Amino acid sequence: MVVNPAGAGAVNTTSGYSVKSGWYTPNIGGQLIAIPAPGWSFAKWVGSGSGSYTGTLQMPTIYLNGPVNETVYFDAGITVSVSGLNAPGTAVIIDGLNYSLYQLPRTFYLSPGSTMDFTFISPIAAGGGTRFVWTSTAGISDERSGSVTVSSPGSLTGKYEIQYSVTFQSYPANGSFVYTNFGSGLTPFTIWEPSGSVVTYLFNSSFSGGHGIRYIGPDPLNGSLTVTGQSTITANYSTTQYYLTTYVNGSTSDGSVSPSSGWYDAGSSVIVRATGGTGHCFWGWTTGSMDNPTTVIMSGPESLGANFLTEGELWYGALDYGSSYPVHSTASLSGPVTVQDIQSGGSTWLPPGWYYITYGMDSLGERAYSATTSLYVSSGGNVTDMAIYNTPTRLSAGFTVGVGTYTISGYLRTADNGMALGGQTVNVTFSTDGGQSWHIAGSVTTNSAGYYSYTVNDPYGSEGITNSNASFSGNNGYLGCSSPMVGN
Repeated sequence: MVVNPAGAGAVNTTSGYSVKSGWYTPNIGGQLIAIPAPGWSFAKWVGSGSGSYTGTLQMPTIYLNGPVNETVYFDAGITVSVSGLNAPGTAVIIDGLNYSLYQLPRTFYLSPGSTMDFTFISPIAAGGGTRFVWTSTAGISDERSGSVTVSSPGSLTGKYEIQYSVTFQSYPANGSFVYTNFGSGLTPFTIWEPSGSVVTYLFNSSFSGGHGIRYIGPDPLNGSLTVTGQSTITANYSTTQYYLTTYVNGSTSDGSVSPSSGWYDAGSSVIVRATGGTGHCFWGWTTGSMDNPTTVIMSGPESLGANFLTEGELWYGALDYGSSYPVHSTASLSGPVTVQDIQSGGSTWLPPGWYYITYGMDSLGERAYSATTSLYVSSGGNVTDMAIYNTPTRLSAGFTVGVGTYTISGYLRTADNGMALGGQTVNVTFSTDGGQSWHIAGSVTTNSAGYYSYTVNDPYGSEGITNSNASFSGNNGYLGCSSPMVGN
């Protein structure tokens, strides 16, 4: 009779007599009972010889028909439990199976030499800013997770502590960096600590709220907290600021802008001034404003660039509408009107409306710039002898009209960026005898939008005005930084 492992239990008869190895009277039988020692559990019998028993009955009957060998096997019990835990859900995993707090303690019986895998779950959420975390393991292992080889009865206890959340926020937006003695991160940032812990913290004095936005002045900036439960700490940033970008739209040698780019409080007013460099004139802001200085209201991130022109000759474009030329000129005519193609000598009847005429040769037989020009006729008729001149300082068109009036009007703008040329003088000239001599009929000054309009009275009809000329002055087409339309 063998007990395996030794000391794991004993064998008795049902009448209470201990059964051990020895000599017994042949041809008798009896019922045995396997009695495990504390912490052990009966597993099985393995017998040999006539009348022996092999199986899992804890109280088998054997017969001594000859020599008999019997070995009783016992399994060791491992009791698994937790302490300090008060939360639902899985607390521990044993050999791939989940067990909750309410299923523990539980004893698992294993044959000596076998292994048991275990994992104590951590953290375990309990709701309301509370959780439980594993702190240590007592018994046959000190690990939170692992595998143990069983040799004798034992225990495995996972120990837990309760922790509370401490959450750091920032207002009016999250994204500030906060430093604590238990870790650091961007708001919203949460740490978990047990009751009684002292948390110290420090918020950044400013942080970015996205492109061109930042927040400054947190309240509180720093402090400490003794943990007694779930807590939230909010840093209220008192000031929102926006970034103002100021720049020269072009080469930095053209001029300068002050103040330079920087941060300003939301809602504040910033006065920005542009100053032309040597030989350069301020020519408006990228927003379209010509005011200098100008005021920027900081309702969000702002960008403002200053345009500058080089002091010197201005090139004005041809009389044109809707093309690359920047000057728009209209003609209002009365009386009989005809139009003639200079090259063919033909004539055409024109009802009122806009007409686009391409010029190749001027009235003197010289080649002018080939350009499509727009002309507006306010009353029907025949227009004859059309010509156009295109020079840096003069725009002209020639035609013959009947008795009545001729009005020339339009907009003066720069050829490079279309800025309005305000405060410029438009001289209207005409001749009374086939263009042999010019006479100044009058002049008019362009308004702030660059618009001009002048009406010429023609008392001679078709033999009268043969050419009408608009020459644009301003130091003979010279842009000086003291000119009326310059914003310096």
